[in-house]
Amino acid sequence: MLKNNDIKTLKEEVPASKLADIRQLNHSLGFLLSKVTIRITELHERIFTSEDLSPKQYGILTLLCQFDDLTQIDIGRRLDIDRSTMVALVDDLEGKNMIIRNRDPKDRRAYLISNTEKGRKTHMRITDAVTKNEAKYFNFLEDQHLDQLRGYLREILSQGN
Repeated sequence: MLKNNDIKTLKEEVPASKLADIRQLNHSLGFLLSKVTIRITELHERIFTSEDLSPKQYGILTLLCQFDDLTQIDIGRRLDIDRSTMVALVDDLEGKNMIIRNRDPKDRRAYLISNTEKGRKTHMRITDAVTKNEAKYFNFLEDQHLDQLRGYLREILSQGN
């Protein structure tokens, strides 16, 4: 949200007639969601960087903690990651000993991907740090309101498909 001191700074750069337009940004859901996303992403980026992972790789580790032994194709579909990007992400995770690939006994052309112990521990550390970061922004909301917000956000995301 733009703060009063932000608006004072903007007064020098923006004609007074345009200040009302800037204040309207505080009523724009898209703008507000974008600002929240940027702030949380900046916090999360520090965590991912410290673990030498990308958000997509964290997504892969998260999925594999929930569903062990998935194919690259299954992971890509569930996380909406294209095949060539998936190959690079999986290669990198395998090189860091966070996942292992084994031939799928049902389909010799496919590989089943699983987390290693290192992958599970890394995932746990990142998840703990991400949870703490999110609490900084959302700790004023009760659990039922957080669940409601998650539901609204999922619904918004499903409208785009």
